[in-house]
Amino acid sequence: MANITEVVNYDTAIYQIATTDAVMGGAGGIANAQAQSLANRTAYLLSQINNIIAGDIAIPGFAPINNPGFTGSPTAPTQALGDNSPKLATDAFVQATIGGVLSQSLAGLSTLTLTASQAGNGILKFSGSLTSNCSVLVPASPTRSWVIVNGTSGAYTLTIKTPTGTGVLVTQGKSAIIYTDGTNCYDALSDFNNIALTGSATAPTHSKTDSSTNIATTAFVDLNTRYILTSATTFYVSNSGSDTNGNGTSSSPWQTIQFAWQTIHNTYDLNGYVATIQLSGGTNFTAGLAASGQIPGQYGPSSIVLDGGGLTLTTTSATAIYAGYGAVITLQNIHLGTVTDGDCIGVNFGAQVLLGPGVIFMACARAHMDCWSGGSILVGQNYTINGGGIWHMLADGGGFISTATSNIAPVATLSGTPSFSGAGSAFLFPQNGGIIELGHMTFSGAATGQKLLAQYNGILSSYNGLIASTGGINSTAIPGNIAGVQQYGGQIY
Repeated sequence: MANITEVVNYDTAIYQIATTDAVMGGAGGIANAQAQSLANRTAYLLSQINNIIAGDIAIPGFAPINNPGFTGSPTAPTQALGDNSPKLATDAFVQATIGGVLSQSLAGLSTLTLTASQAGNGILKFSGSLTSNCSVLVPASPTRSWVIVNGTSGAYTLTIKTPTGTGVLVTQGKSAIIYTDGTNCYDALSDFNNIALTGSATAPTHSKTDSSTNIATTAFVDLNTRYILTSATTFYVSNSGSDTNGNGTSSSPWQTIQFAWQTIHNTYDLNGYVATIQLSGGTNFTAGLAASGQIPGQYGPSSIVLDGGGLTLTTTSATAIYAGYGAVITLQNIHLGTVTDGDCIGVNFGAQVLLGPGVIFMACARAHMDCWSGGSILVGQNYTINGGGIWHMLADGGGFISTATSNIAPVATLSGTPSFSGAGSAFLFPQNGGIIELGHMTFSGAATGQKLLAQYNGILSSYNGLIASTGGINSTAIPGNIAGVQQYGGQIY
């Protein structure tokens, strides 16, 4: 017995055995003719199916499995975000991967681990009030990038990193493009060669002393640039002004005397011109000035003028006007006082203060004028004493107070009868090598308290020996109702 030998051919007809046909089997036998044709057809159809499967034959209207070339609008299932397999990616999957948005609050969290589906979004937006530094962990695989939007608040940091690798800190209120290489996260926008920024690019402003390769902002340049005066300039201060938003003009004044001084000191070159700090606004001041250091371009105490505009500066427990370490300043048209501690004017370490017109001394917790350690006060104009203290003039440890600095003989007018009292009090008090030089100065009016105390090589001098000729320690030229004291090497001329 043998099998029919198939021929890969689609026989067009199946022979019908006639009644007159002699029945004969075997190869080519009439009895096997029908089976032969059917076997041929079957072999042909199987061959075609195999060719279709192999992609060797294209069926009109159908794509082959191998290297299919779809036409029209074919569709497929959309896989879950974060899928990283050979499955077909639909338009929806791609759009979500590139531009899909995950909005996630980090309030109260220190760590957040994103699922593959969450990290599958192209844009990760974080919000919420941070209560500690927070790390967001993204899957290390696949290699991809994200747009990170840090919309959090609170004084803490946000870092994007892989579970075991390094990460990138994203500044609060800013966006960043971050990518992972399968191990670590990196800033995708760093390390550009010859980058050409356009528009209004910004960068962090570093400290004034920074000298690294960090990008310098206009604010950094401003910190390190001095404006050179080309004429006398007035800067305005008012209690209704602003040290944050003001610019020192009459229409936009600063708020404090200290800020005005510091701004001029740090950012201006006087270039030989006068800079005037003008108090304005009609409201008295309670915050004083601590002026320290020289200003480029200054030429003497007249270089910087503090004009009170007739207003009062009364501090509670600090010196109203302090100048030290070479600072120079002229005071005019200002009323000065202190409440529980501090001098009206205190000067040391080579600094110098000049009294211009219109200065009025109010009640003071210590001295109206106090110089020590090489500081000096020069009296160039008449002034008024409306209140008492412990001392009117105190020169200590090499301090120097002089009224012989101009062509006029200044007059100090005492209003009422101010009292000078307390431990070691005296109207005039030079000690430890301090010098008070009265020159041609005169005092008009009366005071209570000890007239003078000169000790420890302190010197009190006057023009042509006026003090000695008017009574010495009980000189009628010095206000007070108690005789003075000269001791331990104190000198009076």
